[in-house]
Amino acid sequence: MADIFLSYSRKDTEFMRRLKADLEKAGLTVWIDVTNIPVGTKAWEKEIERAITEAGCLVVILSPDAKESEWVRHELSFAETHGKRRFPIMCRGDERTAIPLQLAGVQFADARRDYEAAVRQLIRDIRRFLGKGPVGIKPQPQPSPPEPVDVKLPDISSWRELRVLEGHKWSVYGVAFSPDGRRLASASHGGEVRIWDVKSGRKLRELKGRLGPVSSVAFSPDVRLLASVSDDGTVRLWNVVGGRELRVLKGHGSRVLRVAFSPDGRR
Repeated sequence: MADIFLSYSRKDTEFMRRLKADLEKAGLTVWIDVTNIPVGTKAWEKEIERAITEAGCLVVILSPDAKESEWVRHELSFAETHGKRRFPIMCRGDERTAIPLQLAGVQFADARRDYEAAVRQLIRDIRRFLGKGPVGIKPQPQPSPPEPVDVKLPDISSWRELRVLEGHKWSVYGVAFSPDGRRLASASHGGEVRIWDVKSGRKLRELKGRLGPVSSVAFSPDVRLLASVSDDGTVRLWNVVGGRELRVLKGHGSRVLRVAFSPDGRR
């Protein structure tokens, strides 16, 4: 499985080759249609869709030609439908002429004036999203279990620390108590979402999926559902008991910072 599916217009082939080489130098595997589809393949579209499905994320090269490309639009839509994180990098044009509707409001790396800085930013974000760590830094031996990022529960009457919930490997961005006060959900920059038993401090479950940085979580009034929101602009609904992803709500043009249920739990 490739780390990256690279989407581009044929008019940007020279830029694509340079970017591909730099991504690979950073230890990332890249899938492109020129070299990865076997000669004589008839089901070209199916091969493209299979590659997107299996890739860790999608990088799209933005330009006026890419915006008009039917294939680029199809690849972006297919990636969005399958919950793939999309990382745009602009090589030509501007926000009006080069950004397709699917990426309106999404932050992009800008290679028009400073290619090196844009690619460094892109590589850093992709490696963080894929959990690969910074380029050029060898993984250090980790204690078992790894040193956690703590979630602390204070007694607000005395501000005495009651409990420390350990285990997150990334900075915690959001926490929420269930309405009955028996559970706590926590979400991290690394895409970790965990549900804890407040009384014992025991981790009940971790919600799995390619979430990207998660900024907020919320329980439904009946504590049957948990909602999470991510930098990719999606809202995800989870079954609290089983930890299964039930639905992905899409439509936001940029990152979502907060999420909440209506008092009756219907919205």
